[in-house]
Amino acid sequence: MTTPQKSRSKRGLATLSEAELLASRLSDLDLDLDASDLGPLRDQLHRDLAARGLSFRPRCYLSTEWFVEQGETAIAMPFWLAHPRLVRLERRMVIDVEGGTADAAMRILRHEAGHAADYAYGLVRAKGRGELFGRSSTPYPDHYTPRPHSHSFVRHLDNWYAQSHPDEDFAETFAVLLTPADWRTRYRTWKGALKKLEWMDALFQRLTKKEPVLRESFTHSIETDTRTLAEFYAARLQELAEENSPEYVDGDLRRIFAARARHPGAEAAADFIRRHRSKLRETIAHWSGLKKYNVDRMLSAMIATSRELELVRTVAEESALMELGAAGVALSKNYLFAGRFSMSS
Repeated sequence: MTTPQKSRSKRGLATLSEAELLASRLSDLDLDLDASDLGPLRDQLHRDLAARGLSFRPRCYLSTEWFVEQGETAIAMPFWLAHPRLVRLERRMVIDVEGGTADAAMRILRHEAGHAADYAYGLVRAKGRGELFGRSSTPYPDHYTPRPHSHSFVRHLDNWYAQSHPDEDFAETFAVLLTPADWRTRYRTWKGALKKLEWMDALFQRLTKKEPVLRESFTHSIETDTRTLAEFYAARLQELAEENSPEYVDGDLRRIFAARARHPGAEAAADFIRRHRSKLRETIAHWSGLKKYNVDRMLSAMIATSRELELVRTVAEESALMELGAAGVALSKNYLFAGRFSMSS
């Protein structure tokens, strides 16, 4: 007889085999947000709000990603950040961990607090908002094309996220004001962004006299999600795969590497790329903005193509790495700036 999933999770996540962990239901995971690394982050958010004189203290709960439900005031936090074992599984399955450091998590949390405060204080009709940020009723696009050099938007989250929609611009500006930092100095020459920040600063002062209205349903809590971790990741990886990645790499590979026929004793390009895969993935993802999962798929295409074309490395390792990194970044940026930055939740 198989052991019930609830009993398996209650043994402690650290003691489960990976097969047992993947067979566990999300609703059966023995997780405690307060006792995890997420608890102090939520507390820091509450201190940030108090420092700005706001009485709003959004509740946080565990779900399958970072988000705030439309019209509600609670903040969903990804369950995998609530336990080190789940962080390791997330990194193995998806390569990257969104919000995997305290700094990265706080950036996301302050952004989501902007959405939550928007609903808590009913700010959609705040005077001047539409003129500065645009209409909240604008439909969300599936993808957006950023203007990297624009000074009309703050830069808080990656990929120029403030440019994706008026509500995201609002939340990003809110997050900058909530972050303990000298925003006036940083944005002093950014005319458009500074105007939004000064408007938000004045809004904060008005909100100190207003009480928030909490709306919480926790509809997407993992406590009601009966999928197994295996089912969750199967769906997640399928979604990531559907985002695609640049895979036409023949031209760059032929330029960087040489034909085996002319250099029979040289290292295979496929082996070289595989050996430096981790470093290349980090470099390309950092400089391009493409998700590490999709960068890894591009590197898989490079390995397969190099093998098919029978290419070899004939230049110094550092030179080949530099060329490959630059080619990967260029391919990724061309792909992304063609209007393919996917919207997050």
